[in-house]
Amino acid sequence: MQIPRLNLNQRGFLLIAIPIVYLALLLGFLISEQTQHDKAQFWAVHSKEVLLQIERIYGALAASQSNLRGYVATGAPQFLTEYRSLSTTVPDMHNELARMVADNPLQPPRLKLALEQIEARRIWSDELIEMVGRGEREAALEQVRRLQGVSLSNAITEAFDPIRQAEESLDRYRLQYLNQTTTFQSRILIGGLILTLLIGFGVVRWFAQSITKRIAILSENVGRFSRAESIGEPIKGTDEIFDLDQQFRRMADNLVAAQLVEREQQERLERQNADLLRINQHLDQKNQENEMFVYSVSHDLRSPLVNLQGFSRELGAIRDEMKGLLAGDFTPSVKARAQLLAERDITEAIHFIQAAVSRLSSIIDALLRLSRVGRVEYRPCNVNLNSVVGRILEAMRLTITERKVTVSALSLPDIWGDPTAVEQVMANIIANAVNYSDKNRPGRIEIGEVASTGLPDDGMKVCYVKDNGLGIAKQHLPKVFTIFQRLHGTVAPGEGVGLALVERIVKRHGGKIWVESEEGVGTTFFIAFPIQSHSLFELDPKSA
Repeated sequence: MQIPRLNLNQRGFLLIAIPIVYLALLLGFLISEQTQHDKAQFWAVHSKEVLLQIERIYGALAASQSNLRGYVATGAPQFLTEYRSLSTTVPDMHNELARMVADNPLQPPRLKLALEQIEARRIWSDELIEMVGRGEREAALEQVRRLQGVSLSNAITEAFDPIRQAEESLDRYRLQYLNQTTTFQSRILIGGLILTLLIGFGVVRWFAQSITKRIAILSENVGRFSRAESIGEPIKGTDEIFDLDQQFRRMADNLVAAQLVEREQQERLERQNADLLRINQHLDQKNQENEMFVYSVSHDLRSPLVNLQGFSRELGAIRDEMKGLLAGDFTPSVKARAQLLAERDITEAIHFIQAAVSRLSSIIDALLRLSRVGRVEYRPCNVNLNSVVGRILEAMRLTITERKVTVSALSLPDIWGDPTAVEQVMANIIANAVNYSDKNRPGRIEIGEVASTGLPDDGMKVCYVKDNGLGIAKQHLPKVFTIFQRLHGTVAPGEGVGLALVERIVKRHGGKIWVESEEGVGTTFFIAFPIQSHSLFELDPKSA
């Protein structure tokens, strides 16, 4: 009979359902057998407990009889006490035995007879005790010597013998039944295990024939494709493995096409990378040319400035000489006009020339400093910022005192950089905080470390310099680090180059600098320094 075609879900369901149904039937049968086994075990233990209870009654009766004889023979009260204690336990034991054998209708009449014999012996024992109590111990001893107590004990034993024999017979039968159920249960377990293995083998074999072989073919085709070999014949069928084989073949075709596209894109990227490398080299060359241009322009402008300064001094000398010459005989109007030209016009011209020359000289010096930042060779090492800030504050102590500014220097980290450049950065920012303090309120400056920066850069420490000075208007914040931009030109002297130099130095260290400010409230500069060797230093200490 041909097995109908099933999809993988149906085959998987059968693969799981067949063992589960079989195991459920086996488990139900085992539970039923276990119930019977538990019952047999219970009754076997019950028979043992009944026999044990009979032995307890025998022991209590024997002990009480022994204590009775001891009391009659010696009159010692401890024997009487022990006798009475044992005599009170015997009825309880008898009642417990009656409860235990209540399931057997033959045993209650036998127990009743045994109880009558026990009661007869108790009456005889009480009579002996009364005789001893009246001082008739010899008469009591005579009763004992006649072995009447032994006769009563034998009668009790004879009454209990049928009860014990019946329980022993039940015990043998129940043990035999328990052994039979145990043996049968073991056989069921062994047979069930063998049948489980046979069913499992059959299911696995069916699964291997219908699924595993086809999966092996699919795996072989995947291996062929990975080795760039031709793929074998398609898998036959209508289930998911057939669909997977079809999808694999479509994917293989798409991958071949994608590899061709990827190869073309890789070649295009290589060409673009080569173009980008040439552009970067060109930009580096342009940067060097710009630096050389700034340096050249600065030096070229220096010579005309020297000439202007010389001519301005010469004009000054001419002015002085004209004053001397005009001291001679001239008409008053000519003399007054000459003196006016010498003292007012020439003096003003000289003053304007000298002021312009001084301003131009400052700009040229700033350009020279800016160009040197890109050419100076840094010598990076571990820098203790606490020491750097301490030296800066000591050098600026007079200015800080004059401006009545309070500076709080908190604990700062060690960073990696050129000591001179780092000190230049911190000195410039601290000096700005002091110089642009608000004269209308006491100045306060705080220098410290930002505990958590939120920056994605690893290996960075962020310091800050915070003041309550004049502040910066919101519209001027983007121009803070632009060269020649001065936001409070009348408050302190300068050319507007300091922060541009600071930004370039920080960037050369692989760091970052930014500012937060509110006009009339204060300004906070943040500087992120590396705390370990930066690749910029390792590759080229002179790079800009």
